[in-house]
Amino acid sequence: MSAEFEKLKALVQSDESYLATLSRLTEVGDVAAALAVLARENGIGISAEQIKQQMTANDNARPDDELDDAALEAVSGGGSPWCMATKGCYCIFTK
Repeated sequence: MSAEFEKLKALVQSDESYLATLSRLTEVGDVAAALAVLARENGIGISAEQIKQQMTANDNARPDDELDDAALEAVSGGGSPWCMATKGCYCIFTK
């Protein structure tokens, strides 16, 4: 993971309001766009397309794959599997 992704990860984890906003989004493109805006507003040079590519880069995780216990526990509250807070299998920061 690049330094820009690490900066974005730290930024999102530093504020509960960011996590709350992202957890309401359900589409990869929407999450990527929201993260790109947040990155741009905070001087982090990463695009929505780069974020989306990172989110979908893991060929081992597909929407119809079974979730392990940790992933099931992370999403059991009804959170978005795309949200960094859920530590879901599609999160760009948990791969």
